[in-house]
Amino acid sequence: MLVSQVAQLIEHFERQADGSWTLRIYQGIDKSFEIESINCTLKLADVYARIVFPEESDEG
Repeated sequence: MLVSQVAQLIEHFERQADGSWTLRIYQGIDKSFEIESINCTLKLADVYARIVFPEESDEG
C-alpha cells in the first residue's frame, strides 16, 4: 500500500491466489477502501484527517 504525501491518493496492491497482483487506486476524500487480509475498512478522510496540503499556485 502506497499513501501519497502530496494528494489524497492511495495505491493498494493485493496479491491474488495465483501469485499475480491487483492494483486498486483510491483518490478523493470521500472514498473508502478495504484491506481484506485484516478485515479492515478505512476512509481516506480518516487517513488524511490531520493533513494539510499546500495550496497549488498558478506560478510554475
